[in-house]
Amino acid sequence: MKKNMQKLTLLLIGFLVFFQSCSSDSSSETDSSAPSDLKITTEITGATADKPNGDGSGTVKFKATANNATTYQIVVEGKTLPMTNGELTHTFTTAGTNTFTVTVTAFNNGKTINASTTVTLTIAAVQTAADIIKAMGTGFNLGNTFDNGINATSITSIKSIIDLYAAAGMKHVRIPVSWAQSVSGNTLANTSTGKVDFTNPRFLELKAAIDYALSKDLYVVLNTHHEHWLKDYYDGSATYNNKFSAIWTDIATYFKSYSSKLIFDVLNEPEGTMGQWGAEAGFTFPLPTSATAISLTRQINKVGYDAIRATGGGNTTRIIMVEPNGQGNQGMIEEVYPSKAELPGLGNDKYLAIQVHTYDPWAFCGQTGADSAYPGATSIAAAVTKVATHSALIGVAINYGEFGVGRTSAARNTSVVYEYYSTMRKTMLANNMSASVWDDRGWFGLISSTDKINYTLSTNNIVIEMMK
Repeated sequence: MKKNMQKLTLLLIGFLVFFQSCSSDSSSETDSSAPSDLKITTEITGATADKPNGDGSGTVKFKATANNATTYQIVVEGKTLPMTNGELTHTFTTAGTNTFTVTVTAFNNGKTINASTTVTLTIAAVQTAADIIKAMGTGFNLGNTFDNGINATSITSIKSIIDLYAAAGMKHVRIPVSWAQSVSGNTLANTSTGKVDFTNPRFLELKAAIDYALSKDLYVVLNTHHEHWLKDYYDGSATYNNKFSAIWTDIATYFKSYSSKLIFDVLNEPEGTMGQWGAEAGFTFPLPTSATAISLTRQINKVGYDAIRATGGGNTTRIIMVEPNGQGNQGMIEEVYPSKAELPGLGNDKYLAIQVHTYDPWAFCGQTGADSAYPGATSIAAAVTKVATHSALIGVAINYGEFGVGRTSAARNTSVVYEYYSTMRKTMLANNMSASVWDDRGWFGLISSTDKINYTLSTNNIVIEMMK
């Protein structure tokens, strides 16, 4: 009996040692101590020594760190939001200079610690499309660059171009970009899904160009350009809608925290199945006046518009432009958008604008045109004024996204060419429109370079004459 008691005692001691060992292992695997030393840092977008309260966008990145913390959440403007890896970017919208308080909670095993911080921001009043279109004034196109690769996409050459035009008094740049259409053998977006590859070298150069233009205080218009996978085959089906929506969802999400000076143009020159004037080998396309073509144009514009707005943040009030069909022709605005009811947002979105293009009359403006076909300043101004009248009727601001005169070989430093450019610009600005002159550095070129890096205004003097 005594021996049995000794054995039982040893068994109990062994069990206790084993239990304590397991408990020790368990506690080492799960740290149940409370979080401590919670710190919050803030990064205000656009903050500089001169502008400590930011660039007016109201965007702030919050980052939290703490000892023994597994998750974090933040209370900002009355909303409790989770923080991913202790980080959250938030855009405040209350205009003026205001101080906001945020509170972060760090968690670990049911135990918490709180800390608060304040951030002072100067937020610009949200401008409507009419405000921004007017402020954009005169600008230029960075043509044949990110849309087809004819011109170099290097930031060195693009900086030279932006600096040159800014010095000439221009206030915005339109950057045509092809996303799911191949440029030099590659695409920015997956040709099956529409997902954008933000590591693509061409995209990184594009981002550098956008950032540099914004740093020069220019407005930037970003579009989807030579998307013939869509234009030539669009039938309104989910196959095309989902892919196009995915492209814009990715673009809009990526640039969501950018200032309102970045503007989105849904689709450059709807054409093909959406209606175009000229024939194209291998295809039979409807005229722009076709009811089906008009319906498809409205539909694809709404697909892009909806995708952008759905990303929220700064894109809730970002200016979005839509174009009529027939290559964005100014004469089609009344057909595609005769009233507010046909517009995305049903005419209730004060951050929506319409972009139109014109190279009319082609016999004068086209690269094979002639000065003898110039219809006169009165005729040129009348076409623009007609668009302005319709703009007032439906209450939507207008950007002329492309216009110009091209020549394959004939000189353009002529009095009628100068008068055309001057008349176009002055008529647009007089009607509170913005003017984006087309420059492809080719037939419609306005600048020149001997090394394709450093640019000067062309000896045709069109920019100088236009800006007078």
